[in-house]
Amino acid sequence: VWGVEISEESVACAIENAELNTIGNAAFFAGNVGQVLRDLRERAGEPDVVVVDPPRAGLAGKALRRLGRIGAPRLVYVSCNPTTLAGDVKALCDALGIEAPVVYGNSFGGMVAMSYGAQFPDRPSKLILSSTAASLDLPTTFRLMEARGGDEARAFAMRFWEDPNDGAREAYMRGCMPPYNPKPKPAEAAARQRRLQ
Repeated sequence: VWGVEISEESVACAIENAELNTIGNAAFFAGNVGQVLRDLRERAGEPDVVVVDPPRAGLAGKALRRLGRIGAPRLVYVSCNPTTLAGDVKALCDALGIEAPVVYGNSFGGMVAMSYGAQFPDRPSKLILSSTAASLDLPTTFRLMEARGGDEARAFAMRFWEDPNDGAREAYMRGCMPPYNPKPKPAEAAARQRRLQ
């Protein structure tokens, strides 16, 4: 596993997390993805899977074209920005010569997938939606969080959705996810999460 991240701090965290979790088959380095792909292929060979998780603005055109030319059998694009993802998926499909992709969206990703289908209705061969809603209904989300976790969970949800930032996300994960998903984690997952904190 090779990880490329423009932020040196994020690379340092990835290296630390790999060590804490005794992951020995991963290497991480800082760089602009669009500029380092050729070097990475020379060092690591042809990839089996490429996973990209770009900033909200999406991937730059050069990175999109180079990803398209890699020709990996699988490409996973992680996105929380419906508009950006829709344009990037179209550009990637054009670069790869894919005329009718299968687009899968889970949870909030379902809204992202629907945005792609709405912007380019003639493109997807299938649109698969799982655990999603047709739109983001914040008042209902806030009421649900309050019903499951009380006033504090509602406040965390409001802060997260109205002013998303790292602190709001951390509070949301700590205060909203346990009442949202009360099923206990397997012991090994809980231990791994403690090591990462």
